[in-house]
Amino acid sequence: MNLNSIWSALEESFEPLGSYGFPAMGKIATELSLEPGWMTWIAGIWLFGSEPITTTKYMYMLPYGLASTNEEHFASAVKRGYLLSDGKNGFFPPKTG
Repeated sequence: MNLNSIWSALEESFEPLGSYGFPAMGKIATELSLEPGWMTWIAGIWLFGSEPITTTKYMYMLPYGLASTNEEHFASAVKRGYLLSDGKNGFFPPKTG
């Protein structure tokens, strides 16, 4: 398997999200009045679960955009109560239940 076929397989597996998941997520984000950048911290929660999310680790997995923009998105999520800060440049979702 070469790199092109790997990317093709990844793109194909991502298609259902683009067709179904992203519109539903966008609708919910609108209903909840989430600020721009919500996908950054939601993706962080999906990727890291209970492990602290740091900009460095996030950008290692999703190397798109600017670190400063991602940090702003995380900080905005903390202000709105969607994430908590660990006080060491890390973020995590509040415990529920």
